[in-house]
Amino acid sequence: MKKYLLQKYFIFHYIRPFIYGLFIVWLLTMISQFFDRLDLLVTNKPAIQDIIAYLLLRSPFWTLQILPIITLLALLFALNNLSHTGELTAIKSAGVDIYKFIKPVFYIGILLSLTSFYFFEYVIIHSNAQSDYIFRTKFKNAEPNMQVLQTNVFLVGQNGQYFTANLVDPSKNELQGFVMESFDNDFHIKTQTISKRAVWDKQNSIWTLYDTVDRRYNANEEIVSQTYKHTKTVPLNETINDFVYYSPNLEEMNFIKLKQYITSLRLKGRQTAREEVQYHMKFSYPLANLVVLIFGLYFGLLTQKSGKLRSFSICLISTFLYWGVLSVSRSVGDTGRIPPLIAAWLPNVLFTTIGAILLTRVHR
Repeated sequence: MKKYLLQKYFIFHYIRPFIYGLFIVWLLTMISQFFDRLDLLVTNKPAIQDIIAYLLLRSPFWTLQILPIITLLALLFALNNLSHTGELTAIKSAGVDIYKFIKPVFYIGILLSLTSFYFFEYVIIHSNAQSDYIFRTKFKNAEPNMQVLQTNVFLVGQNGQYFTANLVDPSKNELQGFVMESFDNDFHIKTQTISKRAVWDKQNSIWTLYDTVDRRYNANEEIVSQTYKHTKTVPLNETINDFVYYSPNLEEMNFIKLKQYITSLRLKGRQTAREEVQYHMKFSYPLANLVVLIFGLYFGLLTQKSGKLRSFSICLISTFLYWGVLSVSRSVGDTGRIPPLIAAWLPNVLFTTIGAILLTRVHR
């Protein structure tokens, strides 16, 4: 019974600085983001309700991004307060195992990690999408569904053909500089169709090619026939949408939709390293709340009487070290130099291991 009372007492001391820190950081973030977009507000003059709606809809994402700092800072402040009142010393003198006393830290870390995962997957993807819409249409005065030209597009067809286009114009359902090629099992070219322009007929589901050259090759990749046509129709399984490479905001996709998006990119022959890193980070980043607690707990127990300024410094150094390693690991993973799984989980594994080793040095 005494053990559980002490653990509840520790949780009480943790919750107070956590709530205060959460509110202060949320408020500072709102103010910072407001002034960061002040130039757009002055230029395009969005309505007050649009500004408030944007900031409120975006605030959950900003808050969860810096939640690990709040999590660790609340822990360090709680331990510091207990130390300054002499309660931590009294607890040790009474023979209470310090590990059992701080055990709620791990439960708190797990709870915050699960909460972060839930919000990232089921709340923030919707709030971010709405805030981005407001930002585009009200802050930048852009068209809601504006389609842009894309250049040098490559696509692997459903039947094994390889397509390239110098320019894709979704508004006209048109490809310029269109090339369609097929290869044998040894990747020797068999046929090639070069067209100045290809237009997708949505109503009849067919492509019309203009100023076309059709070539056939032998096993030595020598041209054996070549024909010219001003226009020709080609029934392909691909539509204009398959050639349009949308680069969606990955933060607005939950892990299921992101996995489906990665699969579709692979089928089109596109690189997916960046998307795969983001997919794995949807599971690894929420655990940062637990990881920074494990990593920072040793320093909180080591510097019990060092003051809140020192605790704040340790918090900043710890979290910035974590983010630094995460940033480098993610950047390298985005380029494909290391597997996406390792890129996303390396910071967690590294800092958890270091934190666990340091905790073994704490006198119980």
